[in-house]
Amino acid sequence: MDKKNDVNEMDKKEFIETEIKSDSLLKKTIQSILRWVLIVLGSILIGGLLVFFTLYYPAQQELGLADTNLRNARETMITQAEQIASLKTENEIQRRNLENSNETIITQDEQIASLETILENANEIIISQDNQIASLQTENETLQTTLVSTTLHLDVVNTLSGLRGASLAVVANDYVGARLYLFKASEVLDTLSRRLGTDQKDVFSAMQKSASLALIDVQKNLKSAKPELDQLINNLLQLEDNLFSTP
Repeated sequence: MDKKNDVNEMDKKEFIETEIKSDSLLKKTIQSILRWVLIVLGSILIGGLLVFFTLYYPAQQELGLADTNLRNARETMITQAEQIASLKTENEIQRRNLENSNETIITQDEQIASLETILENANEIIISQDNQIASLQTENETLQTTLVSTTLHLDVVNTLSGLRGASLAVVANDYVGARLYLFKASEVLDTLSRRLGTDQKDVFSAMQKSASLALIDVQKNLKSAKPELDQLINNLLQLEDNLFSTP
C-alpha cells in the first residue's frame, strides 16, 4: 500500500509540474503577442503625429503667411491705384491751367507710368500668391485625408487587438478577460462604423452582430466563442486589407 501511495504522489507531482509549465508558456505567449501589438500601435500613432507636425502644421502656417501677404499686396494695390487717380486728376488740372508747364506734365506722366508698372507688378504678385494659396490648400486637403486614413487604420488595429486578446483569453479560460476585450472591441467597432459612414454599413452591422454573438457565447460557454472570434478576426483582417493595402 505504501508503494502505491508513493507512486500516486509522484504522478500528482508530475501532473502539477506539467500544468505549471503549460500555464507559464501560455502567459509568455500572451505577453509576447501583446508586446508586438503595442509596438504596432505605437508605430502607427508616431507616424500619424509625424505627418501632423512635419507636414500638416507647417503647411497651415505657410497658408496663413501667404494670406497675410495677399492682403498686404491688395492694400498696396488700392493705395497705388488711388495715387494714380490723384496724379491723373492733378495732371488734367495742370494741363488746363498751366499749358506752358510741359516739363512738369512730362514728369508726372513718367510718375504715372512708373506707378502703373508697379501696379502691374503688384497684380503679378497677387496672381502668384493666389496660385501658392491654391497649392497649399490642395496640400492641406491631402494631409487631412492622410490623417483621417491613419486614424481609421489605428481604430482597425485597436479592434483587432481587442479581438485577439479575447481569443487568447478564451484559450486561457479567462472569462473576465474575454468579456473585457470583447467590450472594448465592440466600442471601437461602433466608432469605425460612424466614421466610415454608409459605404461599409452592412459590413460593420455583420461584425457588430458577430461580436454580440461572441459575447453571448462567452457568457454561456467560454470555449464555444472561439470559432466566432476567429471568423470575426478574419473578416476584420480582410477589411483592413481592402481599405489600407497599397496597390
